[in-house]
Parts: sequence; structure tokens; C-alpha cells
Amino acid sequence: MRRHLGTLALTTALLAAGPARGEEELPLRVLSFNAWGIWMVSPAREARIEAMGPAIAALAPDVVAMQEVWVDEDAERLADALARAGLPHSQRFYSTWPGNSGLLIASRYPIERAEFVEYAEGTYPDIPWHVDWLAGKGMARVRLRTPAGPVDVASTHVQAAYGSRRYELIQLSQLLEGAEFLEGSDDVPLIVAGDLNVGCDSLPYRAFAQRLDLRPTDPECGIDSISVRGGGGRDLAVWGVRKVLDTPVRLSDGSEQRLSDHDGLVADLTLRPGHVAPARISTAARWLDVTREALGRIYTHRTLLSRHQLRDIVLAGAMLQVALLLLVVWRKQRPTNLALRRPLAALATAALAAGLWFGYLGASYAPKHMAELNQVRQRLESALSAGMLGAR
Repeated sequence: MRRHLGTLALTTALLAAGPARGEEELPLRVLSFNAWGIWMVSPAREARIEAMGPAIAALAPDVVAMQEVWVDEDAERLADALARAGLPHSQRFYSTWPGNSGLLIASRYPIERAEFVEYAEGTYPDIPWHVDWLAGKGMARVRLRTPAGPVDVASTHVQAAYGSRRYELIQLSQLLEGAEFLEGSDDVPLIVAGDLNVGCDSLPYRAFAQRLDLRPTDPECGIDSISVRGGGGRDLAVWGVRKVLDTPVRLSDGSEQRLSDHDGLVADLTLRPGHVAPARISTAARWLDVTREALGRIYTHRTLLSRHQLRDIVLAGAMLQVALLLLVVWRKQRPTNLALRRPLAALATAALAAGLWFGYLGASYAPKHMAELNQVRQRLESALSAGMLGAR
């Protein structure tokens, strides 16, 4: 009888104490938002940044992942505003050049550690005014200490598409590099938010998601997305996802406009026990499909790149010869013959610039891009091998 009474007392005490640490449910509201904070380019940048803090606070998020926070003063202002909104823990991530990645993560819960990898691909120009190569983009990750146990939150900003599929293989390479960086922490739930510049149906996203067993909170997501994965006996249930910060607001400079050229995205999640982390779901078959699709595009692109390389080298030689010929004609003109000397000088300068640019494309960009394609191929084959080994 005493034994039964003791057991009853212990059970009552445990129920009163509630679930053990790491076994309780925890609601998490996650916001992903591209701030469009490009110095000297984005309109009304300072006024928009000033208005972002209160607008984000009104959403009552637990975690905020921001992209394109390029300017130091903007980052400080946002971090202060988010701290006042109940997110006192923030981390900004720096790259080698031009100084930061534009990524900022703020949290209601303490940040135990923070890591960042700068993408190796997409760091040299193809079209001069496509300036992503200046940005120092990469993948950031923080580990949060929550009442329900640790949670990893990652944020990224991937190569822009510029309205075409020209950079799809660079996007694929960057996301595979990001997946490698995030691997090895399957025992912790993972949230990946950011501006991926690709939709969920794209090859880069499918490869990225399959590599990490991620699922999008919105199966029809666009370039801004939030994806999740359970781990360590805990799941991340998705209760809803919606666009926010997508309407014009009155700014301090008197104008009325949207806070960014991107919509914000909020996902309402619950961190809960009971999840059994699956083995890689059909890993070998999935990776075989992705690898076949990607390798087909790589081989096609390599053939096209070889042709363009030969064309650019020929054009470089031709333009440099034209520039030399124009300079010779220019020197033969009398100094007083300005009506002819000035156009000749302008044409020679233009031909020289074109020759140097085509020379760069043929002798520098093409070999680097070829090496980049080989990196994509190696990452795909490495992931396929890992998947096949895991499926045995």
C-alpha cells in the first residue's frame, strides 16, 4: 500500500511539474524579410528602415531573418528597434568584401552560437550591371536556446536571376554549398529562411531541400521562403504562412510606399516532441533524378560556354586590332584637325574597352565558370554517393 501511495505521489508531482525540458511545445513565429537596403540605390532607404522596426514589432515575431541590410547604420537601427520589440538577441554576419553579407538574425531567445559561410561561386562578373558578384552572399546559422530545447535558424541570400535562367547553375552551386554547411546537425530542428531567388519547383531548391530533408512551409513558395525540418525527437509543425509588410505605409519623409521591393513572409510554427527523424527519404532515387537533370544542364552549358569562349577570344583580338588601327590613323592626323582626331580617339577608346572586356570573358570568366560547373558536378555526385550509402 505504501509503495502504491509513493508511486501516486511521484506521478502527481511529475504532472504538476509539467513536461521535462525539451519535451514541451513551443510556438514560434518566424519572419523572413528582404530590407532592400542598398546604399545609394534603394529609394527612401533611411525612412524605410526607420519604419521597419515598428512594422515588424506589430507582427510579434519570435525570430526575424533579414536580408539586404547592407549599411552599418541601418543594421544598428534595426537591431535596436527589434530589441525594444522583445528580440534582444541579434547577430549580423560579415563576408570578406564589401564587408558584410547583408544578413541579420534577431531572436527572442538567446543565441548560443553563430556561424557563416560565404559562397565561393558567383563572385566574378558576367554582365557588369548584374552586381551580385559584389555582394558577398552566403549562408548564416544561429543556434537558439529555447525552453523546448535548441533550434537552428539559418538565413541566406542567393544569386539573383535577373529575369532569366542564366544563373541557375550558380544558384544550384550556392545552395548545395549552403546545404553542406548546414549538414551534421540532424539532432536539432532546423528553420531555413531567406531570399533564395528561386521558387520551390526549381532545380536549385529541390536539390537543396532534398539534401537536408527540408519541407517548405508553403508548397507553392516563391523566391522568399521559409522551410523546416525536425530533429532530435522534435518536430516543427506548420500552422500557417502568410505574406506581410506588402502594402504602402506613410514614411517620415512624407512619401507613401512599400517598405521593400519584397513581401515579408511569416510562418507560425510549433516546436513539439514526438518527431522521429526519418532516414533520407528515397535518397538514392531522389538524388539520381536531381543529378541526371542537373548534369544534363551542366553538359549543355559547358558546350555553350566553350563556343562563347572561342567567340569572345576572336572578338577580343578583332577589337584590339581595330583599336590599334584607329590609333595609327589618329596619330597621322594633324593636331589642328580636331574634327577628325576627337571621333577617332573616342572610337579607339571604345574598341579598346570592348577588346579588353571580350578578352576578360574568354581568358578569365570562361575558365572560372568552367571550374564552377565542375564544382557543381562534384557536389551533386558527392551528395548522390552519400545518399546511396545511407540507403544501404
